Amino acid sequence: MGAICSRLKVRVRTKYHTLRTESPGDHTDGQGNGFLSSLQEKPVEPWSEAGERCYNDEEEPCTSKTELALREQAQAESSFDNIATQIKNMNKPLEILRSSITNSLLLFRMALGLTQAATMLSCFEILKEATNNLELINTSDGPRKLTIENGSSWEELPDNIQAAIKHFNSLVSLCHKFLGSRELKMADISLKLEDLQLLPLTKEKEKERQELQDIPIQIDKFTEDISNLFETISAAGKILEYVPNITL
Repeated sequence: MGAICSRLKVRVRTKYHTLRTESPGDHTDGQGNGFLSSLQEKPVEPWSEAGERCYNDEEEPCTSKTELALREQAQAESSFDNIATQIKNMNKPLEILRSSITNSLLLFRMALGLTQAATMLSCFEILKEATNNLELINTSDGPRKLTIENGSSWEELPDNIQAAIKHFNSLVSLCHKFLGSRELKMADISLKLEDLQLLPLTKEKEKERQELQDIPIQIDKFTEDISNLFETISAAGKILEYVPNITL
């Protein structure tokens, strides 16, 4: 029996356990066939009894399930950080526009000597008092600019009225720019947010993901604010329209 065992070679590999005979003809089944010759390589689960993930020696040493889970979590967080940075970069131009729009609206009111809470109608009443030659240009997309009509001289306007008109025209221009950029940015951001849904995250990263998911909501809210502002401007701007005196 010892002689038989001494002639068997057992080769153990990292991913597979294989039994081989040194010479198939030495141990026959009565028909000249080696009784071990029919054994094939059989793959085994690549986990050791100690709960370690095994790789070929050329790849890397055995890794525990816990270590592998931590590695996969780190990879997921790295992917999350990369996508989150892309989303923030996409939203950054819109954030800058939002800030510029808010600032221009404030400067417009301040140039007229009004507070931030002043109504748009109050603003246009002051413009009307300063000159009868102002016109509000409107298009199907909303108000576009304030302009001097009938060839009147810009230099004749008071300095604060000139400043107010400049801030107003900057305001509506920025609003239209925001609306033009919004659709494309929203599409790109939405795609990236879908990618985030596929990643397993920690509670901390989950909270950050929720903050990123609020970005489209904030963009939609500001878009609605612009729409309301345009309606208010168009209504208030009617005070600038020329109404001839009618005498009976």
